[in-house]
Amino acid sequence: MADVDGDGVADLISGCYSRHDSDMAGEFSLYRGRKGADFGPREILMTADEEEILELPIPKGSDRICRVATAACVVDLDGDGRDDLLVGGLGSFALYRGAKGGGFLAAKEPMTDAKGDRLYTPAFAGPCCVDWDGDGDLDIVSGSKSGGVYLSENRGDRGRPAFGEFVTLIAPPVEWDGKQPPRFGDWHLNGPGDSTRVWVEDIDGDGRLDLLVGDRIDVYRPGEGLDEPTARRRWLEIGRKITPQMEADEILPLRAQQRRAIPGEGRGHIWFFRGR
Repeated sequence: MADVDGDGVADLISGCYSRHDSDMAGEFSLYRGRKGADFGPREILMTADEEEILELPIPKGSDRICRVATAACVVDLDGDGRDDLLVGGLGSFALYRGAKGGGFLAAKEPMTDAKGDRLYTPAFAGPCCVDWDGDGDLDIVSGSKSGGVYLSENRGDRGRPAFGEFVTLIAPPVEWDGKQPPRFGDWHLNGPGDSTRVWVEDIDGDGRLDLLVGDRIDVYRPGEGLDEPTARRRWLEIGRKITPQMEADEILPLRAQQRRAIPGEGRGHIWFFRGR
């Protein structure tokens, strides 16, 4: 949320996940705020020079296009009094600096660390800028496709930010190896899953920063007409038919049978981590 057009009403900026519409890959959407807590129709977010803002480091025709997810954070990152746009995509970040008359400059600046390497998380970079360490400048907190929460500390100052490599604040979940049946339900979950997005704020008003983490998980249940022991047994029986020598077109039908024995449903949680 930010007043992008300078009319005194907060606007909404959103990234996208291009699996639903490949033509949107890498884009950002702008919904202009209206008085009365309402928003206008979707517009493609443009620079002050009417150029499309696009975070797409791979060609439009790539078969990886369906896995592009963008996210945006509007913040005065360099302390010049103008809002900048920090964006994330396939794990990397880029900055569009604020223009004098409002909006953002067309020049896209890749975000790098002190060694000149690009700042990177394991895909689905989703930046949130906040003074995490209380030293007066803005740091970057991000989730990732594989889950977890990561911090890039600003080792410069408010006017000249210089970011360090990402360090882990919350470890990603242990990846399921697929050798044993997935566990049923969500009772066993004790932390965020994958595809994490983050927000940092003092939620409970105690003077310490708290962390909100959204995620995506698969919740599994027995297939139609099966109880849990039968579903597990059937899943294992099908799995034993899969061998390292098999081709992909032979394996896929068997995996589909396993999914019928133990189907999964995608869900999301919001996790609250209280600051200490």
